[in-house]
Amino acid sequence: MKLIKGLFKFLFGLIIMIGIVITLGYFIFLPRFEEKYEEKVFVNKDSVNYLLIGKESPLTLDNANVEGPVHSDTLMLATLYPKDDRVKITSIPRDTYVEYLGNSKKRHQKINAAYFLGGAEGTKEAVEDFLDIEIDHYMVMDYQSIIGIIDTLGGIDIEWEYDDYHYEDNWTEPPLVIDFKRGTNHLDGEKSVSYLRTRKAYPDQDLGRMKAQQQFLLQLFDELKSPKNIILVPKMIKIVNDNTETDLEFKDMLYLAYYGLKNIQDDSIEMNTLEGREKIINGTSYYVVDKEMARRVVKD
Repeated sequence: MKLIKGLFKFLFGLIIMIGIVITLGYFIFLPRFEEKYEEKVFVNKDSVNYLLIGKESPLTLDNANVEGPVHSDTLMLATLYPKDDRVKITSIPRDTYVEYLGNSKKRHQKINAAYFLGGAEGTKEAVEDFLDIEIDHYMVMDYQSIIGIIDTLGGIDIEWEYDDYHYEDNWTEPPLVIDFKRGTNHLDGEKSVSYLRTRKAYPDQDLGRMKAQQQFLLQLFDELKSPKNIILVPKMIKIVNDNTETDLEFKDMLYLAYYGLKNIQDDSIEMNTLEGREKIINGTSYYVVDKEMARRVVKD
């Protein structure tokens, strides 16, 4: 029995290593085909829009169905300008008010319900309609992607500028435990997810959370560009691919990673959040965004 288990572990590890080596080799030889991939991925556009969707976990104490419908927890629009080598990331508050959503005749809804009603395509259509843009590709990520990436990097440090904070939500499965001390906190994958989900600790709650998420992305990007971590990038791309629903081909994801690490600098990344105001409608709190202003922010 021990021999069989040992053989299984060996074969499993070998398969993973072969996958990493193949991916790493592909990543190394990409420069030879750079012009071909640039034309395919960017299709000669001045800008390309990617919708990043972070979805909630469906598991709670009264629901063990991992395939159950969920809302989106995070929405970001990443606009890439390949001719200028710059990126604009716009956070869309999950409580953003919309009059109607596809697949529903109900009025007064939050934009994060679009994923519950129509999945990635429904969310894509809702954001396209709201911002009057065309979205080229989408990526739906769950918490396992973040956990895998951060653990591969050996963790990440964040600065907590607030008082010590502790919060527990035992309704979710696994339970959400948030525990931060003022100052530097070293986070593994699980704690990183807790950090990205933290909301009530901030005076402006969701807006504070989105700002923290944006800063986390910038810091993660810095970590990825570190020479000591470059060799880990193919492994992390595989983690993302295994835990992501997307209409991008795997080789296109590889090229985007290669392009970003080679061409994008910190000062060429612009962060925005759609501004609005809270409004209570029929007893429910919404975040009302001025559409015209939001569309100018995205298109400027």
